Amino acid sequence: MRSLRVLAVPCQDGFGPAALMAHVIGEVLRRWPQSSVTIHSNRRVAGGGLYCARLFEGARQVEVVARGNPLWLAKPGGVTSIAETMKHLAEYPEWSRGYSPGGDFDLAIEYGVPAVARWAADAGIPCVSLFDHAWSVTLEAMAREQGFDSPAFRDAIGAIRDDEKRTQEMFLLPAFAAPAPYPDYWRSTAAGNVTQLRDALGGTRLWPRLEARRFLGLRDRVPAVLVQAGDTPAWDPVLPRMVRQFASRDRSLGADILIHVPARLEMPRLERNRYRRLRRVRMPAGPFQSILPAVDLIVGRAGGGTVNDAVACGTPLVCVDEPGQPQVRAILEACVARGIARALPWGVFSRNPAEAVLRAIEGRRGGRTRAAGRGGERAVADRIGELTGLG
Repeated sequence: MRSLRVLAVPCQDGFGPAALMAHVIGEVLRRWPQSSVTIHSNRRVAGGGLYCARLFEGARQVEVVARGNPLWLAKPGGVTSIAETMKHLAEYPEWSRGYSPGGDFDLAIEYGVPAVARWAADAGIPCVSLFDHAWSVTLEAMAREQGFDSPAFRDAIGAIRDDEKRTQEMFLLPAFAAPAPYPDYWRSTAAGNVTQLRDALGGTRLWPRLEARRFLGLRDRVPAVLVQAGDTPAWDPVLPRMVRQFASRDRSLGADILIHVPARLEMPRLERNRYRRLRRVRMPAGPFQSILPAVDLIVGRAGGGTVNDAVACGTPLVCVDEPGQPQVRAILEACVARGIARALPWGVFSRNPAEAVLRAIEGRRGGRTRAAGRGGERAVADRIGELTGLG
């Protein structure tokens, strides 16, 4: 067998999981180009298409199927709420027991969907897991902070943890993106091997800087600053106000400000504003990393995907913390401790987001950074070769 039939399931909690998994899928297809991949995607984008389909646009070996799962966080008003999350998370025990992807597969790859690991173990199929935290640990920490508890919550956590125990091969993102307590938890819980990657995912197939700048419509040599929180609703209350604040300014500080605006938000038009260097970021087909060589500073939340991409591409990073998210807070603290990012308190950012971004630009120091290696997906693919006998 020189090819694989691969099932790939990202949890899709936000913008990062599918994009991070895409690096591993891409490496699998480069090594074994006759392979086929079926991706279960639960996130739609503007126009009704599936996000994963855009990641692999034009790849004939990849089929993207719309299929949801209950592992996502509800954030009414931009703040994570376990009480609201439980309205769908309560379905997890029954959903997990009945989970079956359909079809015949030689390998499963999951990002934050432990029911896939359980199904693969029961079916005798190798399964590689990739993640930056552990749902049972993160949800319990959030519930403690919010003073939430219920029998249904305990049942859901128990079912998630039972599935996490069936993990065959866990690859955690590097320590700056998957910090304590997650490595110790997985080493004491997973049935199989646990490896913490040393290198960030991606960063090996980036566009040249000039090509990326042309794609984004950046014509001169002023710095470009990307403001983005992925697709999480954490910044939904802030982004429209930020755009209005920038649009009302009558001077430029000599930087192009690119704002990633989720399609669900109604925003002021960016085409007409006195701050003429403000624009909506253009999204590429394929991984978001492609455009980062054009970006001189990212202002974003400390999610695993944002941090991984910034490190893989050597892009300086200012991270905003997120209320009610101990996992994001742990990543932020790990990045600050390693000199990967500067911290921007949520209170300062949310009070006057445009001013906070401008101050972050003024505080920008130095050029591109190299806080870790890149191409971590190669280590994952090496192990896949061993597990499947493809070498």
